[in-house]
Amino acid sequence: MKRYITGLALIFSATIGRAADAPAQAHLDAARAAAGTQWANRVESFCRASATPKPPRGPLPVTLPEVPDWPEPPARIFDNVYFVGSKGVSSFAIVTSEGIIITDAMWAYDVEKSVAGGLKTLGLDPAKIRYVIIPHGHPDHYGGAQFLHDRFGAKIVAPKGDLDLISSGPAHDTTPIPKAYDLIVGDGDTLTLGETTVTFSVVPGHTAGGVVLSFPVTSKGVAHRMLIWAAGGSTPGKPAGQQQQAEALQRLIGLAQSTGMDALADNHGSHILVEAMRAHPQAGNPFLIGNKSLIAYLTMRQQCNLARLADTGAATSNAAATSQ
Repeated sequence: MKRYITGLALIFSATIGRAADAPAQAHLDAARAAAGTQWANRVESFCRASATPKPPRGPLPVTLPEVPDWPEPPARIFDNVYFVGSKGVSSFAIVTSEGIIITDAMWAYDVEKSVAGGLKTLGLDPAKIRYVIIPHGHPDHYGGAQFLHDRFGAKIVAPKGDLDLISSGPAHDTTPIPKAYDLIVGDGDTLTLGETTVTFSVVPGHTAGGVVLSFPVTSKGVAHRMLIWAAGGSTPGKPAGQQQQAEALQRLIGLAQSTGMDALADNHGSHILVEAMRAHPQAGNPFLIGNKSLIAYLTMRQQCNLARLADTGAATSNAAATSQ
């Protein structure tokens, strides 16, 4: 069953090797240059253009069923950050002197096992959860919020631009919609708990108001700054989304430069890095990639948006010329 698994997946069907107009090709070249060897496998997916419309999706069950093989053992990835997600959705616990922040509410059926159960496995108390964040308005990211609120008193944080999306919910799903929000955030807003401040940056395109999160972490006592990409994994398919996301990424690149972000995670697929840490405990922390590499990743995504945007404009112009 396909879910909103868009973290770093290949979702576009046409190759980018086809002939491109000069503006699109320039951005494509810039994306490839930024990607280098580290992100080479990602640039091909982010920059692809869809050659044909997606076929209509058949009817889905009223409630999407649990996937048996999704559980993933929890793990400590930084001195103050723990993975408490699944193979489907990556959620993290930021532990502070005043309590715990959960970075993603996950699916409703995931959250008790992965978040509450994961914290207990790690020797942490889920009763100390003070906030749970909904990073964007899809049910795999808001589904568990009400549970954490009702069971542990966690305050629910939601992005302002996605409130309507959350309240409407998808027609095919009965994932519980939060009854109320304790904190509504927009671009540049912050959440402080104890000694830790989380900064929210709006990156539209996947949804209207999805946010990414950045905050300080330490690794063996050394200070770093982590970015969780939580605003949807794929390059937007529509020109408006491509433009908005490119502009937001430019702001985010500036923030990454000024604050020295050097650790990267995604709210889909980060279990792969956790498994790598578990398999090779003596190797370097795979979440720590360095500021230069993190900025290269954001630049690649931005240039792919601009390439898609230029390609869409060229296609529209060619279609108009053909019809005349």
